[in-house]
Amino acid sequence: MRTLHAHLADRGETAIILSSVGEPVSVNAGGSSQRPGRAETLLSPAALGRVEIEGPADVSTGYLPDL
Repeated sequence: MRTLHAHLADRGETAIILSSVGEPVSVNAGGSSQRPGRAETLLSPAALGRVEIEGPADVSTGYLPDL
């Protein structure tokens, strides 16, 4: 199995909302690891910094861009 690392917020400027729409996925942020299951959502505050997803993963993400 191949592992995919996706970095969503490298500078910690905004909160990340991540919803798992498939099988459980590993999400790492701020030295903590969570494993949301299907239809579960995580909110990662900007203060935690980088968010990393280890896949394969079917997720939907959202954030407030710096406009």
